[in-house]
Amino acid sequence: MSISLDVTPGTSGYAKGTKFVFVVSGVSIVSETGYKIRWDFGNGLSYTDSYNITTNQYTIEHIYEYAGNYDVNVSVWATDKLDSETNSEETITQSIIVTEFYSNKILIDGGDDTTPIAIPQTYTVSITSIDVDSPLYVGFYPNNSNSVPFYAIPPKWSFITKKWSLSQNGVESKDEVFLIDTAPCALPTNIAQNTTNVIAVSGKLILNYVDDSPGNVTLQAQISSSNFSSKTDSFIFDYPSFSNSVGSSMVATKELTIQDANITTLKVSENYLNEIYPFKWFDVPIPVMVTINGPSGQKLLKHPKGAAGSTPETVNVVLSIVIDGVEYSSTTVNNDNNKKWFYINETATFKQSEVGYCFTSITIPYTQLLEDKQITIKASITDYSVGNTARTIAGTSQTFELNDLNNSYQIAKVNQNFDYGNYFKQLLKPKHLQQNDALFQFLSAVGGDSNPHNENLGNTIYEKIANFTANHSDPETANIDKLISLANQVDVKAETYAVDFPREVKNLIDLFSIPRHRLRGIKEEYSNVFQLGDLLDENSVVIANQKYYLKDRTSLKYYEIQPNILDRNNPKRHYKASLLNLPGIDTTTLFEKYYLYRAKIIIPVDSATATPVNDLKEGLFYALVPKTYQEGFSYEQPFHVIQAVFNAGVFDVTEYTSTYAGLNSPVTQNYWFYELSNPLDKFYKNNIVDWNSPYTKTVTYNLSSYNDWYGDNKLAEIMFNNVLTKHLFEE
Repeated sequence: MSISLDVTPGTSGYAKGTKFVFVVSGVSIVSETGYKIRWDFGNGLSYTDSYNITTNQYTIEHIYEYAGNYDVNVSVWATDKLDSETNSEETITQSIIVTEFYSNKILIDGGDDTTPIAIPQTYTVSITSIDVDSPLYVGFYPNNSNSVPFYAIPPKWSFITKKWSLSQNGVESKDEVFLIDTAPCALPTNIAQNTTNVIAVSGKLILNYVDDSPGNVTLQAQISSSNFSSKTDSFIFDYPSFSNSVGSSMVATKELTIQDANITTLKVSENYLNEIYPFKWFDVPIPVMVTINGPSGQKLLKHPKGAAGSTPETVNVVLSIVIDGVEYSSTTVNNDNNKKWFYINETATFKQSEVGYCFTSITIPYTQLLEDKQITIKASITDYSVGNTARTIAGTSQTFELNDLNNSYQIAKVNQNFDYGNYFKQLLKPKHLQQNDALFQFLSAVGGDSNPHNENLGNTIYEKIANFTANHSDPETANIDKLISLANQVDVKAETYAVDFPREVKNLIDLFSIPRHRLRGIKEEYSNVFQLGDLLDENSVVIANQKYYLKDRTSLKYYEIQPNILDRNNPKRHYKASLLNLPGIDTTTLFEKYYLYRAKIIIPVDSATATPVNDLKEGLFYALVPKTYQEGFSYEQPFHVIQAVFNAGVFDVTEYTSTYAGLNSPVTQNYWFYELSNPLDKFYKNNIVDWNSPYTKTVTYNLSSYNDWYGDNKLAEIMFNNVLTKHLFEE
C-alpha cells in the first residue's frame, strides 16, 4: 500500500466541536482520467468523490456529533479501470477517538435540609445537555410525600386538604415537567478557532416547593427524553434519549425533612364560601370555619390537642363578635332590639374525625346600631396547653359589614308603579264613593298597590300593556323568552338554557339582559323641572302659578305649563283642569290628546323652617310661599321658585316680581322663603329604569360604569344574591 492519510488537528477531538481534516496522498495507481475516493468515517456515513490527475493530495473535512471510537477507511481507484488486474484499488484505515468536552448533568441546589411545615423552599435545578438541538424538559416532583398534589383537589375542598405544590415565578404549576431556557456553553479554547458549533447547552430552573405534611421527602429532578431527536449522522449511534448515553447523569435527588409545628393562633374565616357567596346579610346565617395556625401563619390540619400529649375526643371553640373594639358574647343582649347580639347555630367543635378544622354559623339580628359597622368574629380555645402550661389560643376574622336583606338595591321599570286602587279612586268622583274606604281597600286587595316588587294583578297587567313594544319587539329590551321567539322568527339559532326560573329571578334576568345604556337612558336637566306627580283628569283641581306637565299621548313628549289666574278680581286661585286656557292647545280635546301631571316638589311643610332673607345663599333655589297660609302649606297650595342672586351683597328679587304673574310685592314681606331639598329634578328619556320611582331604591343614575353594574359584588350580583337569599332563608 502506497497511500498515506494525515489527520489534523490529530487523531482525537471533541464531539460537535473538532473539525477533522483528512488528507490522502501517495496514490500509486496509474490512471489517464483521474481517481475516485470513498471516505467512510466509521459512523455510518460515507462519501465518494472524483478527482482529476493533476494533484497527488486529496482532502475532506468532517465533524462528529457523538463521542466514540471511529475507524476511518479511505479507498482509492482509477476511474478508467487501468491496471485493474494488478493494482486496481488502494486502501488505508485510521482510528479516531472522539470525546465529550461537556457531559449531561443535572443538580439540585438550594433549600434547607430541614424546614417547618407549609413553609416554601426555593430550589435551583442546574442542567447541562449535549443534545443541543432538542427542547430541554425537566421533571421535578417529590417522592414519599404524605400530601396530595394541589391540582388533584377540587378547589372547594382545597382549604381543608393537606397538599403539596410547585410554583414558578409565584404561580402554582399544574405540570411537573418544565421547559428550560438554555444558552450555549463556551467552546474549548483549542477548537474555538476552528468552529462556531454549539457543543452543549446549559440552563437553570428555579422552583418553590411547599408541603402541608410533616415527614421525610425525596425531591427528584430528571431530564425528560420524550422530546429528543436523532441527528443526521446517527445511523449507527442512534440516541433517541439520554437514557442509553453512557456516562450521562440523568437524575438528581435532594432529601428534605419537613417538621411539624406547634399551634400559635386560630384562623377564623367569616365566610369560607366567599367566592360564591360574598355578600353578608342581617338575620341570615354566616358560615364560619376555624382552623389552627403555626408560628409562621401556616395552616396546620391536625387536632388542636395533638401536640400536647393528651388528645380528647372533642375540643370546644368559644365564639364572640367584636364591634368598635368591644367584644360581645353570644349571651349578651342588645338593648336596641332586646335580642342577643348574635346566635350560634351549632357548637364549634374540633373532633378527632375532622382534624384540623371545624364549621359552624352565626346569625346576627338586624339592629340600627350595626348599620355601616365593621364587624369581626373572634374564636378561642381557652384550655390549650403546651407541656404543663395552659394558655388561650385565639384568632379573628377579617372585618365585614352586614346589609339589610329587606332594604337592599331595588329597581322599578318605567310604567311599573301603577296604583290600581288609587286609579279607581280618581275615577269615582261622587263624594260618598270617595269616602268609602272599604271599597278602595277591596280594590287595592284585588288589583294591588303601586309597588312593582309585589305580585299584584293591576300593576302586572298595566306594565305588560304599557311596555308591550319594548318587552316584545325590540331585541335590545325584549324579555328573554320573547327574544328567543324573535330569534326563531328570523331562523337564528337560540339556546334556552332553562328559562323556567322563579318570577323574581326571571325578572332580574330580563332586566340585566338589557344593555346598560338602555337601562339608564339619557338624563335631561332643566332648571326648575320637577318630578311628575299625580295623573290628573278634567275634574282635577289645578292652581294658578303652579307648574304642570302635559305628555303628548302620541309622541310621548313632555310640555311644561303654568296656568295664570283666570279672574284677577277673584282671589280664589283653584279651578278645574277643564278650564285651562293654554295657547295653541284645544282644551276641549286636551285629555284626549295629552296626559296631565301635577308637578311634584319636595319642600318643607312646617312654616317654622322658613329661611330668613338674610340667610339666603347665592345660587340656591328657594320656594316662595304666601304668608296668608298661616298653617304652613302643602302641594295643593301655590308657590313660586326663585334662585338667590345677590347684587353688591344685597338680595335682589326685582326680576322675580316681573317674571311671575300674580307675585305680590314686596316679595320679602308677602312670602316665606324655603330652601328646596331637590330643586333640579331630572327628566329621563329612552330609559327602562324608572329613576323617579320610590321603588328604585339605593340605585342611582350615576351608577354608570360596566363594573358598577356587572362587576364582582356589584349591582347585578348583589340583587341576584338578595333574591336568592330571601327565598333560601324565608320562614
